[in-house]
Order: sequence, then C-alpha cells, then structure tokens
Amino acid sequence: QPPSYPPPYGQPQVGQPPAYPSPYNTHVQPQPPAAASTTASGETRNDVHLSEAVTFSVGVMGGVGAAFIDQPSDQSVRGQRLEPEYPGFAGLNTNIGLSLELRVLGYVGVELDILSASREGNADMTVTNVQSGARNVFVVRIGHGGIQVPLLFKVAAPGTVITPLAFIGPMFVLPGDEPDFALEGINNTPLTLTAHNEDYVMFAFGVGVEFNLPIKALDLRIPLNVRGGYYPGQGDSREERASYTPAAGAVTEESYTTTFGYTVTGNVGLAAHF
Repeated sequence: QPPSYPPPYGQPQVGQPPAYPSPYNTHVQPQPPAAASTTASGETRNDVHLSEAVTFSVGVMGGVGAAFIDQPSDQSVRGQRLEPEYPGFAGLNTNIGLSLELRVLGYVGVELDILSASREGNADMTVTNVQSGARNVFVVRIGHGGIQVPLLFKVAAPGTVITPLAFIGPMFVLPGDEPDFALEGINNTPLTLTAHNEDYVMFAFGVGVEFNLPIKALDLRIPLNVRGGYYPGQGDSREERASYTPAAGAVTEESYTTTFGYTVTGNVGLAAHF
C-alpha cells in the first residue's frame, strides 16, 4: 500500500467532495417563523365570510314541544268557589319559520325569529252533583295560533365541527283574533265556558349546538336547540286566569285566557352564515 498522508489544510478527505467557504456575506439567512394570526375572531370559516369581525346568517327552523298552564292555588272568584274548579292545561306546542342572526367574532350574537306557531292545552273537568253525588267528567280544549317573535341574545364557543351555544331573551307572542276552544262531553254546570286570546311576552332561554357542514363554498350549519319559555305575568289566582260575566253579582260565564305559563320546545333548522 502507498503511504497515507493527511490532506493539505482545508482539503476534504479522499472520496469526499471539496468544501469551499461561502463567499463573503453570502451565507444563507435563517427563515423567521410564520407570523401567528392576529385576528380576534373565533370563526373557523372566515374564508367564506364577508367579514372576520361580524357574520350574518339566514335560516329556517321548526320545532315541537309542550305548553302548560298550571292550576292556581286560589280557586275563589269574588270571594266564592265556583264549580268546576279551574284545572291545569297541557298540550302541544309547535312552530316553524324564519331565523335571522348577527354574530360578532363568533362569540356573541343577536337572533331574531319570526315563527308561525300553535299552542293548545287540554284539561279534564269534573262536576259533582251535591245531592246525588254523581260525577260528570268532560274535556276542555283551549289554545291559539299566531305569530311568535323571539329576540335572543346568544353566546357561543366556535368549533370546527360543533359550536355549542346558549341564549336568553324575550319572546313576543301574538295570537290570532279567535281562540281555539272546544268542549268534549256534557257540561252540566250553570257556567258557560269560553276562551279568549291576549298578546303576551314570555321569557325565553335555552341551549343548543350547531353542526358545521363540510361544504367548501358555503358556511352551512344545522342548529339544534332546546328552548324554554316562562310567562312571569301569570298570577296564582283563578280570577287572574279568566274573565267573568256579568261584571258584578253571580257569575254566569267564565272565559279562559289562552296565555300559557310554560313551554318547552325542541328545534332543528338549517342556516347559511356569511
């Protein structure tokens, strides 16, 4: 073997490519890290939104649930008890209509719904003949159709797939002119029973989620929520739940108000966010 000599200073070992120093001031500069996003929006689909700060949505929704009027504890009318007693009512609550919303940064928003709605309540009425003890049972149905306009203030936790949310606000209930009223069975009481409608405002609240659909060109969501309603103006006496004729003296007619004290509704919809 030929003698081995170390390579001259600065030269590569045998079999290695020569190394040359970089020309003066031509060394490769390190790349800075990518700048973090400075937007405050929690929305994950700002690529299809008109603005990162504010989004708008238009949608349709519908729901079904139950409506209630509880039984008042005070059954007296003008200091006397009337037969039959005022019962509690329970029945179906439905709605369908348009939903509009403005949401800021994905976290807070205001929703306005315009819904065609129907509420009804049924009650079993019992009249006992004082002399014979015979009992007569019949069914009273009261309710109303009309328009509901909830104005809801919302908070949300934006997510890529699911956005949880909660809301609270007034719900304006505007019944039609004529109430829904029916008697099933024989009413052998001296009272003439009827019903009447009144406008009223409920306190609405609830929780829900939005499912964000994987559509590239449009931010389309399916909202699901459970909404409760409470009417704080409903008194706990029978006289506050109905009107009576004549204005003085012995009562001959009792007209039930169709103002419901409690509602609970499950809703589903479809909304596009811009």
